[in-house]
Amino acid sequence: MFHSLGCLVLSCSMSTWILKRILWALLLPCPSPAYSEMPTSRGRY
Repeated sequence: MFHSLGCLVLSCSMSTWILKRILWALLLPCPSPAYSEMPTSRGRY
């Protein structure tokens, strides 16, 4: 039960990460100085 729960949480976090990546790609199609200015995207986002 705990294993399936961990997989569910992991898949959920991965799906949200992929959604964030898609949103980043849609909002910023090309690399811009905004990447370094955002506090959450320090280094590699």
